Amino acid sequence: GQHQFGVGTQGGAEAFLGAVKLVAAAIPQQAVISLDTAGAFQTVAREAALDVAAEHLPEAVPYLHAWYAKGAQHVWSDGARKHDCVEAQGGLDQGDPLSVLAYALATRPMLERLAADVRRADARAVVVAFVDDVA
Repeated sequence: GQHQFGVGTQGGAEAFLGAVKLVAAAIPQQAVISLDTAGAFQTVAREAALDVAAEHLPEAVPYLHAWYAKGAQHVWSDGARKHDCVEAQGGLDQGDPLSVLAYALATRPMLERLAADVRRADARAVVVAFVDDVA
């Protein structure tokens, strides 16, 4: 969506920082609030990513479905000899090839609601995100 610079924006990190700087310079009496969601990838709903993808990015649905429709097996190791299997039924694995896209899709409705809410308080307000960092 228009608020997310972490996916689909060339030079997304620079564009994110540039947007924050432009808004801060244009409206100097306003504050910049930064939000970072703890455990963002691990707590996002996979179903939300699939639902938003179906509406806004249908070509990604087969890939997201193959990766996230079922649980994932992870191997935990104590670094010595002990290994255990852990099954993840929800959330995203930070660092997997589709996690950033899935996260951006799942959080798109939240960013749109947040932007609408802050614009009701000040029509000049802007909400931008770089994956799980929101300003």
